[in-house]
Amino acid sequence: MRVHLMAARPENIRGALTLATFGLLASAPGQSGAASTEVWDVDSSVLYYSEKDRIDVVEPSFSAKKDRGDDASVTVRGAIDVMTGASPNGATISDTVQTFTGASGNKSYTVAPNTLPTVDFRDARFALGADWETPDSRTERHITGLSGSVESDYLSMSGSYTKLWDTADRLRTWSAGLGGGLDMVSPTGGTPKELQLLSTESSDDDDDDEDRDEDDDGEGGEGGDLLGGETKLTLDAMVGVTQVLSPRSLLQLNYSLSYRDGYLNDPYKVVSLIDAGGATTDYFYESRPGSRLANILYLKWVYHLPEDVFRVSFRYFTDDWGVRSTTVDLSYRLELGRGFFAAPYGRRYSQTAADFYRHSLPDSEAIPSEISADYRLAEMDSTTVGLKLGRADGEDSEWSLVLERMVQTGDSHPADAIGIQNNFDLYPELEALIIQLNYFARF
Repeated sequence: MRVHLMAARPENIRGALTLATFGLLASAPGQSGAASTEVWDVDSSVLYYSEKDRIDVVEPSFSAKKDRGDDASVTVRGAIDVMTGASPNGATISDTVQTFTGASGNKSYTVAPNTLPTVDFRDARFALGADWETPDSRTERHITGLSGSVESDYLSMSGSYTKLWDTADRLRTWSAGLGGGLDMVSPTGGTPKELQLLSTESSDDDDDDEDRDEDDDGEGGEGGDLLGGETKLTLDAMVGVTQVLSPRSLLQLNYSLSYRDGYLNDPYKVVSLIDAGGATTDYFYESRPGSRLANILYLKWVYHLPEDVFRVSFRYFTDDWGVRSTTVDLSYRLELGRGFFAAPYGRRYSQTAADFYRHSLPDSEAIPSEISADYRLAEMDSTTVGLKLGRADGEDSEWSLVLERMVQTGDSHPADAIGIQNNFDLYPELEALIIQLNYFARF
């Protein structure tokens, strides 16, 4: 089987920067008293993320915060993601060789039988951001943030505003924030038509190849103009409270509302059509709803023992796509003496499938208006365990090394599997290794 398929764009490993300033709200109230001017806090890190037989990411990043005195500060952030590897294209596993052809008939590749179809890619993302924290009175302040990032086929620009109110005793901080952004998507080879059969597109391309060969090298194509691509608007709102419960205990509660509108498809994902025996007959491009509204509840508790620190957090997510997820994080920082520490870490994530998720579609059924085979929208569970080792030199510097292992699983043999599909693992286990080296300095 030979069809036309655009190169797959990698999954967004690090996530959007729209509400990056909201992370500042995790600090305890009462810690923002006047400090000396000309003080810089610099955080730097290098992250290595590697999925077995899939994606590799290397990301150096930094954050530099300058205290301007009187509770005012400015923070500059930056990151570079270098991404390589293989990304699932959405097609289901088959017992025969599957052949996919890139834009204008170039860069074809084959997938072996009984193997999850993936496509190789290489990309880089550059991100910059800045936050300004400004006092409005003794107990009030606000944070303004701007962020931007660019990839070969993706441009994102965002801003945020957060207002914080401390009580007179500085033991409680109320917070409220808004964030908005504009994303522009210019897929390699041009934006595919939703639900279009790839066999039909291949036939069209064969007729047009002679006209397009001079202008299309099979990689950039019509995707070179980011400003002329598809658009996505984002709007996020958050309210929260951070409360000092005791000299040793801190509680944080946030509620967020997140809205997305515009082009929400992944232009590089397809859905397989299968016959009554489960064999693949064709493919078509996915189609997602044009908007998404999500509610997020976040709760964190921090307890400071005489030397050690225990943290636990819970996050609940639900949206109008039918996705519901829960995340539980646990960490314990154990002081080993002479500034050395060890912090074991655990994370458990569970997610339900989107209402329109299908691992494939029988060709006897009409193609629905909304459908996706993207495994990130499937029912899944993931478990992460890790260990952070480091040494702190008072409040002036700290280095640490983080080692984590993540395992993600889904429904390998769903009840609606047909024919030969029952012989395949339709959601192969995903393993990832995360290594991160961090260094903090104050000067």
